[in-house]
Amino acid sequence: KETQEALAVMRGQGIREGLRSPHLSITWPLDGTVDQSDADANPLDPRFGFLPRCTSRHETETAGRLGYAASQLVLSGPAKFWPGGFQPGRVHTFFCDSLLELRSITDQIRRGSLIAEYLGATLRLAGTESRFGIPVSAPAGLAGLCSLLADLPASQKIGLEFRADGSQIGIERWSQSGRQFLKLAREIGSRIGRPIACLGLGGNWYSEDWLFALKGAIAQWSGRAADEMFGVLDVLVDSGEAFSQPARCVITRVLEVRKEFVQEVVVDASIRELPRAAHFPHRVVWRSSNDLTWRSIRPGRATILGRLHLEADILARRVEIPDDLRAGDLLAFRDVTD
Repeated sequence: KETQEALAVMRGQGIREGLRSPHLSITWPLDGTVDQSDADANPLDPRFGFLPRCTSRHETETAGRLGYAASQLVLSGPAKFWPGGFQPGRVHTFFCDSLLELRSITDQIRRGSLIAEYLGATLRLAGTESRFGIPVSAPAGLAGLCSLLADLPASQKIGLEFRADGSQIGIERWSQSGRQFLKLAREIGSRIGRPIACLGLGGNWYSEDWLFALKGAIAQWSGRAADEMFGVLDVLVDSGEAFSQPARCVITRVLEVRKEFVQEVVVDASIRELPRAAHFPHRVVWRSSNDLTWRSIRPGRATILGRLHLEADILARRVEIPDDLRAGDLLAFRDVTD
């Protein structure tokens, strides 16, 4: 359903009206997909405007098995060729994560070992708390990036992206970061005397935020980009966890049910499997050992504790303990992110 709605938005219900001339693609991370060889069974098919975002050699190979051509891949992150080192080829977009990587890839571009429709960098913006990209808030970082981009072959189209965790920092702060990114992209284009042809928007969206952001903040940003950025040909919107999150869960077994003095349930999972439990309240369902039926856990006063000997190993708060819940029953934590 979310895929269909996103496609409807892409086909004209709001976002394309703002984009006018640039082409829009939605990228999705390969790290959360189920490997399948039948491309026709893949709902995120490139024919519908979806491009796989790969961060390692394993993900690049998985994209091939899903039916994608190398020229449809978007490569980003700090370990694109891990394991095994650089691999010659052709890609759609290559966002370098550091100045060191940009220097190295520029050499490969000049040799013809790598062909990229768009080559550029991920920008680490001030205030985004992102670990990715070149820290352009430092004058030396911005100057170094501009120098390398200006030195690229004249035929090479340039791309820039930013990453900010929209589902963690909120849509308003993400929008502020988007405006900051747009201003920086204009400045970089002016400094190097060349158009920025591709813009990438990273949000790491959760499923419940995705459509709201796509029809709102992302559409508004795209309209600004079309008005303010001459020469933009492609906009790549990263869907983050939006499509894979609803299909993932962690199933755990109940070890102990405590109802004296406190209401607590101890399970054999932990924050190692659910690292965002403290910040993201997962929906929880329960399967009784009696009739094997799955039922939703409703809000209540109990806490679900993980197996680790750590104070922080709390998987859920303010949930109800069903009267029939017993040790050995299964609990499933839904909407699991990486």
